Amino acid sequence: MTVQSQSGITCACGRYMYKNGTALIVEAAKDPNGASVIIAQLEALRTSKNRKKRQRYEDLNERFRILAAYGELEIPGEMRPIRDELWEIKTASDRVPFYRGPASKTHKQFARLAFWFEKAKGKTQQGKMPQKLINKGLWIVKADAAHDAI
Repeated sequence: MTVQSQSGITCACGRYMYKNGTALIVEAAKDPNGASVIIAQLEALRTSKNRKKRQRYEDLNERFRILAAYGELEIPGEMRPIRDELWEIKTASDRVPFYRGPASKTHKQFARLAFWFEKAKGKTQQGKMPQKLINKGLWIVKADAAHDAI
């Protein structure tokens, strides 16, 4: 079940839902405080006065649509594992760490988005995701999973 909220569609689990596809639901993960930082981050891109930032939002939104519909992205390099259950969605300019979860009695399989960052500002000299961002993603994954247990 979904309900319409002021900011968009909210899943029955209380999370903001970006896409509800045949394969899975793409929604915002919650941090230990119950906040979903990615909502404000993506909204800032979506509503930016800068046309290129709005296009970057559209590029990410299209990846979310494909992921929800098929459970994976068409181009393998656009989705890759990071560590443990943490994965990332990649575009030319942006990265979105996320994790997947199984279906339950009240929820179909999901991909929960942790946060967004610009590729140029979030990589090491070797082109890898910095440990600090990996730790942040794993922290949000753990907090979000704990939120489900409540």
